[in-house]
Amino acid sequence: MAVCDTRLWGDGALAGAYLAPPAALLPPPGPDGVAFTAGHALFVTGIVLRSAPGAAVVVHPTLDDHARGTTWQFANDLVALAGRGVDVINVSAGFFTGDDQPALAVTTALRLLGPRTVVVAAAGNHGENEQDGRRPMWPAAYDEVVAVGALTPQGMPATFSPDAPWVDLLAPGVNVVSNYFGDAVSVVDPDTPGTTGRYPGLAAWSGTSFAAAWVSGLVAARIRPGETDAPAALHRLLQDTAAGTTATMIPKWSA
Repeated sequence: MAVCDTRLWGDGALAGAYLAPPAALLPPPGPDGVAFTAGHALFVTGIVLRSAPGAAVVVHPTLDDHARGTTWQFANDLVALAGRGVDVINVSAGFFTGDDQPALAVTTALRLLGPRTVVVAAAGNHGENEQDGRRPMWPAAYDEVVAVGALTPQGMPATFSPDAPWVDLLAPGVNVVSNYFGDAVSVVDPDTPGTTGRYPGLAAWSGTSFAAAWVSGLVAARIRPGETDAPAALHRLLQDTAAGTTATMIPKWSA
């Protein structure tokens, strides 16, 4: 499976558990530290591998170290993945469009992936915004993409998770603990620019990005080569969810 995200910090507990070319890895940090968001791919990949320990994860940097990107770059990255036989693509990111319609380049790229690839995407963290709370977040809002919102530890929809008809599933996304920079790396405090802090290789983070990673891993864990492909694995996951055997995830329509 592929993780489309930021570059990955490779010097940590996940070393050797993923496939990444040198360009997909973060370089050694400078004296000013690294952006807090530069650890996003590491955090997301940790969640994926926790729910699918045997998955072969390909890290594909679509975002910069500040978790920013363009629709054109994202579309090109999807096209690059189309010929690699990737079963599951996790997109813990998203974008609005000016007219709330899908971006043509991304629409075309998704078609090139074909029906045997499952794309799972974060629904966005704009649910508390009165004006934008139900706006479509792309690529999650595509019919062919599994859009994932966030649950609290109590099993309730998170306040920041959009309550919109295009959201398909809810999964844990509040105070999620996963892999992060170790104590040898200074991380710039996102709330206090100019100050840095250190982490013990783990962090707690909230967002639909992490709910999506959880679902991607659960789909990947159900794939059996020659037996169960990604769409069938997704169907099985939905069956398990409906039956209550996957207690940490619920269909949006039952929430």
